[in-house]
Amino acid sequence: YALARANILPRQLGVVLPNGTPIWALLFGAVAGALSILTDSYMALASMTVSTMQAVVVLTVLAAIYLRLKEPELHRPFRIPGYPWSALVALTFAAVLMAVFVMQDPWYSLGGFVLITATW
Repeated sequence: YALARANILPRQLGVVLPNGTPIWALLFGAVAGALSILTDSYMALASMTVSTMQAVVVLTVLAAIYLRLKEPELHRPFRIPGYPWSALVALTFAAVLMAVFVMQDPWYSLGGFVLITATW
């Protein structure tokens, strides 16, 4: 839906019903999901997603730590309870999980990172 609204995918996928439901985008997603299950590519997509999503968590925690170090007096709408220790614990767990996911399935993990990098 968002990609259709940004004129990247066909405009039809950005059509919304009067009740606010993006019906064509939902149908497209359902068909794409069903096809990935029927063609046995679902596990490959899931394997790629796990390591890349964990990398997003690692980068998000690193960004929060970096911003707090670079601009400590900046007004923030929220606080990290127990900072900096809670952020360091979260970073450690996220990094270890990402390493485990990559070691379990290095080819799909690499494929996910390459796919994300290519689309970026």
